[in-house]
Amino acid sequence: MTHLNCSVSSCLNNENYLCSRSNIKVDGQYATNKESTSCNSFAILDSSFSNSAYSPTGSPETEIKCDVKNCEYNEDGSICTAGSITVDGDGADSPRETRCSTFKGK
Repeated sequence: MTHLNCSVSSCLNNENYLCSRSNIKVDGQYATNKESTSCNSFAILDSSFSNSAYSPTGSPETEIKCDVKNCEYNEDGSICTAGSITVDGDGADSPRETRCSTFKGK
């Protein structure tokens, strides 16, 4: 699995710069730069979760599903083969405001 570092502090799944999901999906099928990619698994952190039983545990190892066909790390149009990636977009309100900063064009 890929090591995922995430700086999107406004995401429900972010736990100390790690992702509490076991997998994420990066979108941007025809992206030619990192700004054209996004984390489709982004979910806005809602203050109502602070008093709930929701208690995520972040993990550095995350399966990355990826449809960015123009990325060097995309294998078979569906899986990221990078050893580690960074998802950026601090303060994002939607997936469109996030990006895979590890994108490397073919």
